[in-house]
Amino acid sequence: MCSLQTHITKREKKKLKPDGATQSPMEAIGGIFKLFADMDAFMKTQSPEDQAAAKKMMEAKKAEEDAKWREFMQNGGK
Repeated sequence: MCSLQTHITKREKKKLKPDGATQSPMEAIGGIFKLFADMDAFMKTQSPEDQAAAKKMMEAKKAEEDAKWREFMQNGGK
């Protein structure tokens, strides 16, 4: 006898996406660009002091990530 629950096949489960999931990699990439554009627009509404502080923080983070990347590449990608 069949239960009241809906029977879902393995193939159908693979098609399911969580709420808010993107439909394609290109949609995800577009979301990243929109995030950066929204952040830029928001920062322009902030005080010059806050803008300078955020810029300094982003430059420090970029330098940190660049150093990690250089170390990674010097170790042969390991």
